[in-house]
Amino acid sequence: MPVSENSSLPLQVNIAVVHDGYIATLDSPAQQSFGIPLTDVHIDNNTLSFKSPMIQASFNGKKTTEGYEGTFKQGQEFPLTFKKAGSDEKQASTPTPELGEHGAAVAIIDQDEIKTQFYGEHDHNTQYEIGSVTKTMVAYLLAHAVVNESTTLDTPVNEFWPQAPDTVTLGQLATHHSGLPRLPENLLSKADQTDPYAHYGQSELESALAEIEPGANNYEYSNFGYGLLAESLAKSAEKAFPELLNDVVFEPFSMPDTYVATRKENTSGSLSKGHNVLGDVVPHWHFQSLAGAGAVVSTLSDMANYTKALMRKSAEDDATVEQLLAPQKTIEGCCQQALGWLISEDKNGKAYAWHNGQTAGFSSFVGFYLDGSRAVVMLNAQSIPVNDEAIKRLTQNAGSQ
Repeated sequence: MPVSENSSLPLQVNIAVVHDGYIATLDSPAQQSFGIPLTDVHIDNNTLSFKSPMIQASFNGKKTTEGYEGTFKQGQEFPLTFKKAGSDEKQASTPTPELGEHGAAVAIIDQDEIKTQFYGEHDHNTQYEIGSVTKTMVAYLLAHAVVNESTTLDTPVNEFWPQAPDTVTLGQLATHHSGLPRLPENLLSKADQTDPYAHYGQSELESALAEIEPGANNYEYSNFGYGLLAESLAKSAEKAFPELLNDVVFEPFSMPDTYVATRKENTSGSLSKGHNVLGDVVPHWHFQSLAGAGAVVSTLSDMANYTKALMRKSAEDDATVEQLLAPQKTIEGCCQQALGWLISEDKNGKAYAWHNGQTAGFSSFVGFYLDGSRAVVMLNAQSIPVNDEAIKRLTQNAGSQ
C-alpha cells in the first residue's frame, strides 16, 4: 500500500472459512502489528471487502488479473491490491527499523547511577513526544487526589459530566475497564489525519459522552477513557489539565522542559522531528480534550527525574505511589493492571512497573523495579516498537540483583 510518494506499507489479510462465514485478521509486518480483527468480511470471485473497527479502517476492492484491487480507508484513502499467496510463498515481511535510526535517547538507572546513551545528534535537550506514557502521569494525578481525599476510585464520571453514563467510574477509566471504546466515535469524522486529536475539544467530548453506551467492563485499552479521566480530574481540581499536571507532576518531579502539547504555536524548537515506520518525517501531534491520552512532550533528563522520583517513592512506601502501583485487575496472559502502569515479573519473580507509548512519529518506554533497584527510559524519534529492547535492558541483570 503506497503511503507517500516514495514509500509503501505491505499489509496481509488472513481469512479462514467457518460454518457461518469467515474469521479474518489483518497483519502489518513492518509495524509489527499482527492479528488485527476484521469484521463484515465478504469475499467472492468478484469482490473483497472488510472493516476493522479497532483501527477504524475498511477496504473495498474488485477482482482483477492482479488480485483484489481497491481502496483502503483509514482517515484518508490509499490504493491497495491484495494478491493471493500460494501455499509455498513466504509471508510479506519488511526489515524492522532499529532503535535510533533517526535519533533516540536511553537512560539506564541503577540505584543512584545513571548511564545515558544518545543516537544521532540528539542530546539531553532533545524533546520527544512520549505518547501513552502520558497516561502514567494522569494516573498519578488520580492517585494523588485519592490519597488527599478529594475524590475516590469509585467516583462516577457523571459527577463531572452530567451527560455521561452513571456506570463509569474514575477507577475504571484508569484501569481500562470502563466499557468505553479505544476512541470516541466522533473523533475521526473531522480529524486531520496528520494531527488526529488536535480538533477534539470539550464540545466534541460532551457530545460523545451523551451518545455513548458503555460495553462490558472487560479490559479494553482506551485513549477515550484516559482523555476523559484527565479532564474529569481537571474539573475536580478546578484547573486546566496542563496546569494541574504542571503543579502535581512537572514541578515536584523536576521536569522543567516537559509540557502538554495543546497548541502548535507552543511547539519547542528542541522537539525532534518524528518519523513513521518507513522513515518519513511526519507532523507533530497536538491535543485538546483528549490530552490525557498522550499529549506530553519531554526530554530524557526530565523523564529520568520522573522515573527516579517514582522509584524512590515506591521504595519508601509513599502513600500516593502505593495507591498508584497497587494491582487492580489481571490482564490475562500479560500482567497486572495498576492505575495506568502495568506490573510484570522478571524470570526471578521480581516485580517491575512499565508503560510504553507511540505517536505517529515517536515511540517510548519507561520501566522500573518496584524496589527502586533499576529503571530504563527509552525515547525514540521513530514510530516503531521498542518494548522488547527496553525490557531486555531493564531485566538483563535481574539475576544478580
